[in-house]
Amino acid sequence: LVEKEYTLDNMPIILPLMEDTVCGILGDEGQRLTYIRNLVLQIAACHSYDEVKMVFRMGENELKQLDCLRYLPHVWDDQRSVRYIATKEAEAYALGENIKKQFEMQLDEDGEKKKRLRNQPYYVIFALDKKLLESHEIMKEILQSDSNCGVSIVAAYDDLPKETRSIITLKSNQESIYTSLGRNGSEDVKFSLDDCGEEAVAKAMSA
Repeated sequence: LVEKEYTLDNMPIILPLMEDTVCGILGDEGQRLTYIRNLVLQIAACHSYDEVKMVFRMGENELKQLDCLRYLPHVWDDQRSVRYIATKEAEAYALGENIKKQFEMQLDEDGEKKKRLRNQPYYVIFALDKKLLESHEIMKEILQSDSNCGVSIVAAYDDLPKETRSIITLKSNQESIYTSLGRNGSEDVKFSLDDCGEEAVAKAMSA
């Protein structure tokens, strides 16, 4: 029994953001927004706002479709004076300055990295606009970092960063595909996307 292989149906697919620190999302706009909403709500439901911070760089029209994200406590700094949402280049640059202050040490030094990562929130940056993502030099440094510096980037636009380590390809009326890049022997994993309704949104926002 121990050596026998089993196949389980309808199991969740794990997206290892701490390993695949740059993840790309492909599909039409509606599919990408639905997937990002689901992923954001899953993170918010499973992690406190002092454990994970979420940063959003997107157009105003996309923000209107993801309006519920404005009210999550995970999108604010600890003083609730800065909200991590940018829809313009000036806003994206200002958020880049904020992130730079917190992560320059992680990018420059390796000695106490693990200790520092344990003592501060993990950051997930959702970028739906390439120009807004690359509006500050610190974003390029994070993309090019060989090790996890306490930040993961989820890029949801057509021209994905060359540093992308995994790709979610969303398809209508058929199974979507998770592909891990650069791993020997890795295979595509097919999955079906669940849709979070209003009840799930309410639960995540009230956590």
